[in-house]
Amino acid sequence: MHLTAKLCLNKSKRLDLLRHTYATILISQNVDVSTVSKRLGHARTSTTMDIYSHSLQRSDSAAAYKLENLFNKKERNKKQGL
Repeated sequence: MHLTAKLCLNKSKRLDLLRHTYATILISQNVDVSTVSKRLGHARTSTTMDIYSHSLQRSDSAAAYKLENLFNKKERNKKQGL
């Protein structure tokens, strides 16, 4: 759905969109799922994980990429005697 169309939705739908955006931003900033879940008022973290699994997967991929770069950097420095 186009953003303009989303903004024309009723107040309840706009609040849902805002809530989803809020949670997605927290997850993208590496806030742990337990904290995100509590801030959203979910009784169980599994609820948060089910709803925001797409964001969690992206965060997991980003974490793996950062870790790989860290190890590669340390390996390069080791080879260069740094």
